Amino acid sequence: MVHIDRVTTPDPDGAGAFDEVAAIDRAVLIETHGNDDLADSAAARRARFADQSDKARELLLIRAEPEGPALGAAEVIYPLRENVETAETTVQIVPGHRRAGLGSALAQAAEDAARARGRTRMLGFAEHPDGAEGPGALLPPTGVGRAPRDSPPVAFALGRGYRLEQAERMSTQPVPLDPGVRERLQRDADERSGGYRLLGWRDAAPAEHVDQIAELFTRMSVDVPHAELGYQEEVWDADRVRRREARAAAGGRTAFTTVAQHIGSGRLAAFTIIEVPPDKPAVGYQAETLVRAEHRGHRLGLAIKLANLDLVAAHRPQIARIHTWNAGENEWMLAINLAMGYRPGLLETVWSKRLSGV
Repeated sequence: MVHIDRVTTPDPDGAGAFDEVAAIDRAVLIETHGNDDLADSAAARRARFADQSDKARELLLIRAEPEGPALGAAEVIYPLRENVETAETTVQIVPGHRRAGLGSALAQAAEDAARARGRTRMLGFAEHPDGAEGPGALLPPTGVGRAPRDSPPVAFALGRGYRLEQAERMSTQPVPLDPGVRERLQRDADERSGGYRLLGWRDAAPAEHVDQIAELFTRMSVDVPHAELGYQEEVWDADRVRRREARAAAGGRTAFTTVAQHIGSGRLAAFTIIEVPPDKPAVGYQAETLVRAEHRGHRLGLAIKLANLDLVAAHRPQIARIHTWNAGENEWMLAINLAMGYRPGLLETVWSKRLSGV
């Protein structure tokens, strides 16, 4: 009979659990991607659990014996300010220990935990190759991204009653850009972005801009494609921005931000953020990028992304690649990324399940 540990805080008694789940995550990612670029550190996980002002979190670890090693883990996330009917989870099992019921036991425990908190919908996430064809291809309602029905994570989700909602394309950009490509893209951006100035900073937003950064995060929560998931608009203010910055800093990540400011009004029209983990100096994660609807058509998305690459390189000259995720239907951003040299990788699919008995 398996044993499942539950951790909800980063107190000393639960500290070892964060190291265990970081090791599980790394093993799974090496198997899936061939490297551990996307593996999250124990310190970053502790930082997220230390501040649960906006999202509550619960960590589940499964063992064959109470004192044995963790063979799998699931983190369950509970939004507290918006989308409060929803919980989110990702289940990971150590390679070599699958098909023994551990994943099903963890998924059931995660769903039960969500029900206990009154959540009526569970969202799950899986990674697998793109481009499946024929009768084995599963297409989300968005019509973009084909998931292979016989892929283990897809079969697992279907077997537990989940519905495919959306596919996000994972891609990687080698840096620096080819000089000829960079020159052409920069010329294109410069020709179209007159009337705007670019500003950049590392880590915390300057006090004079933090309120407008909050507005951009609010727009980001609903302006990017979310398929038919029905996400509610997130309400951001300066305090919420500062909490986000503090969590990143506590986890050791350095954040680089570039914004486009409309010269005539002084308003921030666009922003983009790249985060760099402390233990992988060659790796960056492209986080948010948004151009306000009323400022689109001026190549601001391209302009801020190019400038932010320069900002990162100035402080982290070892940077060699940037990873990003985009909804398959976000053709505008995907076109920019393709022009900048991003190379497509796996699909990350989003699944939903209505939880009965709540």
